[in-house]
Amino acid sequence: MGSTSNAEEYDFVVIGAGLYGLAIAKTYLQVNPTTRLLVLDSGKSLGGTWCAERIYDDLYTNNLVGLVEFGDFPMDFETFGVPPNSHVPGSVMHRYFTAYAHHFGVYERIKLRSTVTSSELLEGGDWHIKYNVETGANGEGTEKHELIAKRMVLATGTTSLPNIPKLKGSDEFGGHAFHFKDLSLHREDLSEAKNVVVLGGSKSAIDAVYYNAIKGTHVDWVIRDTGRGPAWLLNPFVSPLKLQFEKLATTRMMTFLSPCIYADAYPTIRRLLHDTRIGRAILRVFFGRIDHGSIEETKYNDHPETKKLIPRGSVVWIGTTVGILNYPTDVFDLFRKDLVHVHISDIASLSKSNVHLANNTTLPADALIYATGWKHTPPIPILPESLGSKLAVAPAPPND
Repeated sequence: MGSTSNAEEYDFVVIGAGLYGLAIAKTYLQVNPTTRLLVLDSGKSLGGTWCAERIYDDLYTNNLVGLVEFGDFPMDFETFGVPPNSHVPGSVMHRYFTAYAHHFGVYERIKLRSTVTSSELLEGGDWHIKYNVETGANGEGTEKHELIAKRMVLATGTTSLPNIPKLKGSDEFGGHAFHFKDLSLHREDLSEAKNVVVLGGSKSAIDAVYYNAIKGTHVDWVIRDTGRGPAWLLNPFVSPLKLQFEKLATTRMMTFLSPCIYADAYPTIRRLLHDTRIGRAILRVFFGRIDHGSIEETKYNDHPETKKLIPRGSVVWIGTTVGILNYPTDVFDLFRKDLVHVHISDIASLSKSNVHLANNTTLPADALIYATGWKHTPPIPILPESLGSKLAVAPAPPND
């Protein structure tokens, strides 16, 4: 390690100005108003996933308004204009986070366009953080900086490092190829495309499909045959009672039914449901009915192409692999108009203007969008390297 004599000094440094970074910075600042606090973020604006440069038309939250806000800073209709039972537009989410940062005095402590290159734990317990600051209107230059922090919080989230698969022929592909994270940066390129290929089975994949198909562009949606299949797509209100889907997971009854090893209280009913044959049989029937009802409500079976999107596993195991149908118009109507075709196959290779599938299908492509998730590896090197596993920020196993 080099000399730190010229390094800036802070009491508390947060890396990441998204949801979690803003929350921890605001909380620490409230408890310690005189603290020397700094928030570093590589983006051109705050918000993380909801920063201005990642926002595009028809981007909405999965959540309905009222369930995607901080408890001490309501997203009221008078200020943000989102009516009840509506999904929140991406642009409003960015406005909300910006207003939150201003309101609690965090905004002036944020340093944007600052990419942390390493963070090293020193013998005395301080952190030596090195970072580069972009200079120029388009970030054509960088300035190297370093600081010493008594405490550091890594709040880089799970959507920082795009996972882009290595495909044979990638260097030969003449179209535009990019990760879903950069969709808003390629709006002009996509406006000129006649055929777009989207790779992935997640909610971001169908977001990319909708973004292009609603503009009349033909989309080939490729979902790996060797992967886990498409994500569940559900309506925000489910069952004949029109219950709000996202609230169900927080009800006591649903926690009884969930096979969670961390559940507390009411051990008798949990044991009866999960540790007995009769209980497990009841759960299989219950979740089987939910699976069937979800497929019927979403109308997967109404068209040959949407039928290919029926998930492979039960809704009980979805975790975060679920998407809410939060679009201004019926996304499945684009399939019925023959604008979207689904291919359950791996990509074998790319050529100059085509995507070649493992089932011998060739797809013309002016653009290829990778909706292939995110890397498990933390975006910032933590030194010494042996410290990574102790802090639970070490890279995931290669087969995970």
